[in-house]
Amino acid sequence: MLSVTRTCYCRHTALTFHTRSPQLIPGTRDVVATRILGMMRPELIRTHIPLQVAGDGNCLLRAISRALYGTEVHHTFLRLKTALEILTWPQLYDDTRSDYDDILNDTRLVLPSYRDTVRMACSEGAYTDIIHMYAVSAVIRAPILSVHPSDSAHLARRGHYVRRFQA
Repeated sequence: MLSVTRTCYCRHTALTFHTRSPQLIPGTRDVVATRILGMMRPELIRTHIPLQVAGDGNCLLRAISRALYGTEVHHTFLRLKTALEILTWPQLYDDTRSDYDDILNDTRLVLPSYRDTVRMACSEGAYTDIIHMYAVSAVIRAPILSVHPSDSAHLARRGHYVRRFQA
């Protein structure tokens, strides 16, 4: 499981396990994310260390790059792979298609149009949406846990964002 914490709008933090060597995934602890995670999910703060990533619109992909590779430099590659995932499987991301398979299955969420989803995935520095979290989950073949403060109880999701993998 890859854990990504969202502490504010586009502030993603790579979480590393305490038992891992600091040399495996280097970085600086994100003090704000640590405090928020401690309030929201104290069980995670005992087993994970939030690390800072650049908040430039690529932050979700930077956090995943840091967690997977120990560096943020692969965020562009992950963005490309995410865009390819969305373009390859439009029936999972385009709700205007007759063969649309609603992977989110949550009518409370308002998602961007397919065109905007693709545009955001293809644009360096463009902020990502929840649908991109599902797409990058398929890319890395791992569930993603997003923790974010919210005033809306319906957004306080406790499960993982994972797109079931197709061969």
